[in-house]
Amino acid sequence: MAEPSQHTSRLFLLDRKSGQKVLIDSGSEICVIPPSPTMNKSPQSNFSLFAANNTKIPAYGMVRKELNLGLRRPFIWTFIIADVSSPIIGADFLKHFNLLIDFKKKRLMDVETSLFTPCGFFSNIVQPSILTVNANISFKNILEEYPDLSNPSLISKSASHGTVHHIITTGPPVTVRPRRLHPKLYDAVKVEFEFLLAQGIIRPSKSPRSSPLHVVPKSDSTVRPVGDYRQLNSVTEFDSYPMPYLNDFAHALHGKRIFSKIDIFKAFHQIPIAECDIPKTCKKDSKPLNWSSEAITAFQRCKQALADAALLAHPSPSAPLALHVDASDYAIGVLQCLHDRELLAIYSAIRHFRYMLEARDFTVFTDHKPLTYAFRQKSDKCSPRQIRQLDFISEFTTNIVHIPGSDNIAADVLSRVSAITFPGQIDYDCIAETQQTDQELHTLIASGTSLELKKVTFPNSSTEIMCDLSTGTARPYIPKQHRQDVFSAIHNLSHPGIRRSVHLMKQRFVWPSISSDVAKRARHCLACQKSKIHRHTRSHLSSFQEPSQRFDHVHLDLIGPLPPSNGNTYCLTMIDRFSKWPEAQPLKDITAEAVAEVFFSSWVSRFGTPAILTTERGRQFESSLFKALSKLLGVQKCRTTGYHPQANGMIEELHRPLKSAIKCHATERWTEILPIILLGLRASLKEDILCTPAELVFGTTIRLPGEMFDSSKPDDDVVNFVSKLKSIMQSLHPKPPKHHSKRPVFIHPGLLEATHVFLRRDMLRRPLQQPYDGPFKVLQRKDKVFFLDINGKRVSVSIDRCKPAFFLNTEDLQLPQTKNETPATVEPNATPATVEHDPTASTPTQPSTRSGRKVHLPTRYR
Repeated sequence: MAEPSQHTSRLFLLDRKSGQKVLIDSGSEICVIPPSPTMNKSPQSNFSLFAANNTKIPAYGMVRKELNLGLRRPFIWTFIIADVSSPIIGADFLKHFNLLIDFKKKRLMDVETSLFTPCGFFSNIVQPSILTVNANISFKNILEEYPDLSNPSLISKSASHGTVHHIITTGPPVTVRPRRLHPKLYDAVKVEFEFLLAQGIIRPSKSPRSSPLHVVPKSDSTVRPVGDYRQLNSVTEFDSYPMPYLNDFAHALHGKRIFSKIDIFKAFHQIPIAECDIPKTCKKDSKPLNWSSEAITAFQRCKQALADAALLAHPSPSAPLALHVDASDYAIGVLQCLHDRELLAIYSAIRHFRYMLEARDFTVFTDHKPLTYAFRQKSDKCSPRQIRQLDFISEFTTNIVHIPGSDNIAADVLSRVSAITFPGQIDYDCIAETQQTDQELHTLIASGTSLELKKVTFPNSSTEIMCDLSTGTARPYIPKQHRQDVFSAIHNLSHPGIRRSVHLMKQRFVWPSISSDVAKRARHCLACQKSKIHRHTRSHLSSFQEPSQRFDHVHLDLIGPLPPSNGNTYCLTMIDRFSKWPEAQPLKDITAEAVAEVFFSSWVSRFGTPAILTTERGRQFESSLFKALSKLLGVQKCRTTGYHPQANGMIEELHRPLKSAIKCHATERWTEILPIILLGLRASLKEDILCTPAELVFGTTIRLPGEMFDSSKPDDDVVNFVSKLKSIMQSLHPKPPKHHSKRPVFIHPGLLEATHVFLRRDMLRRPLQQPYDGPFKVLQRKDKVFFLDINGKRVSVSIDRCKPAFFLNTEDLQLPQTKNETPATVEPNATPATVEHDPTASTPTQPSTRSGRKVHLPTRYR
């Protein structure tokens, strides 16, 4: 260390952010800071610092610090970590921020804002001035002429060369979500960004492109924030510049004796980006949101609710880390064995908390003891997947400790809090208080009822409650305002039916008309209505308007996926409603383009444009391309309601014999036998029309393979044949299809007046999933279709999927809101549709209950 300076008193400032005293020394060329007590001082930095007497001062790296000097603007600067007694602000800091020292008034003045901050005197401080150049070296004058070379705090804003980096991209802008950073690393990156922004190296961006932030640690203990531009490089045109071979560099070294190494300072920022390509290099990190006052108030309520629910501790950077993991059947590995699930839990937990665990020592606690030997067993006992997961875990830690399952509270509480439920509690104290002013109870006592109403002291309490003792057990009297709470506490245990609910309540409580009141409440329970199926709605079968000519009304549908055959896995089926002529075309995919092309080439090109086209609600038929094709051809497109294949029954009837015939051939190359099957279906007799589809299309039967004799005689007069064929074809009239099934019609009477209905889930349901959704508001009724308000959209559904919803009061009525948050209204001209029964359908002759159950009434009630 150098000799002490002759000054006995120096000015110092107080950094209001860190609370440290910072020495102001205009004789020091750079800013320095002493190392922290926990810092590793080896290896030393490449920077050389010298005292005024040319004594070398050890340096250990750099750190970016933000100072708060009370001058109403941030001061972000690079400090060299060196063996000094206190932080020092040097001449480079004063020059860059345009600050002046007033020794007389003991203050530091900001020339740009004319503000000043008071300073104090250091007494008897022993700290020499810091220099970056040794006065004894021969090239001192050169280094002093270019101070940027020896001062790492100074960064040149403009490059001395004219080279810029161009990024030529193709396709739409690339956007990647930001990555999470450790809080300590985030603070260092934030200071680095603020420094680069103040230096003019970077700028804020509003570009549609963004790349994730990647932090690279440097050898001098600092960090370098860069962008992960892999996604950007994937859409960047490749620059095929010839790179020299590294092995050829030795050819130019012959005869050379002196070698030097040049390291560019801040090389990442030395080549600027072209102005037009700067938006493409935008780096994305987490940014604060501008919240409204309502959002801030709601956020404060959420914080208070969390504070009241659990006691949370802030993470300490110096505390040892422990990772508690546990696997459940729902969150981790449903179809895996226990060992694989617990290993997957550790693997997933480390990936999730990776930003917190990197470069930290931590211990993994698991309740599966065999995992503690995972890194000591032979690798041939593990599957390739287990080896990959263990390899990833070993990059962070190999310390896995067993903990009993009963002690693994931290991991268990996350998966078991939601499973804890509490039955409804009955407040008997409030019931007893309400009985004192209940007029209905006083009237009942005064009327001379058969009930033995007496006050009974509540067990383990001094509260007296009015009870009925006529049955031998004390049955509390429940006032009107508490009956729903009491009913919910008992009924919600297992949601029994009406009779069982009445039995449970009559055994334990009493009030006037308790049987009918409990039956009404059980009937209006929303959970029971959504979960229980009493009888499905089955409306009468309606019919389409018969087409006036052949190929006037066509039905389309898709079947598949089927076993691959010649690259085809789907099949587009088509049928004419008049002649029952079937068509089936294989498809490799079911995109809208493929379906539209096959329909046009296989049907429209042969039979012309149909007038009506009936399809389901597949995305292929609902696409803008198919709608444009229908509009171009002048086709009226008719779509069926969702999950109601009966509306497209004509094409559904074709699928059964088509699939059965393919199965009979016992081959997966179904595309090769499909033409033969279609030939047989076209030549088969249709009982509805008493002829074959081929006869209606061609006017005669078609010859099948293996047929040796032809009974038809050729007509020599072609004109007469054509004339006769035209007259016969024009005389043909469509015959309505027969209904082969005799299903009973059942429509719940409540559907005619219900304001809300439940919608049956006809899609694949998970085990224990409720069969009904809703309730949804009814906007309009028709004979076979209901229009409902589902999530703010007007959706048409079949009446067969609807079930009336009953509400006990308006509090149970939760209306679905539209996008503009206004409740949907029923159209004023919407009237309940009348149910017209099919004459071919059988009507029940026996009386039935409200749910449709057939009963035998006594003679006196008939």
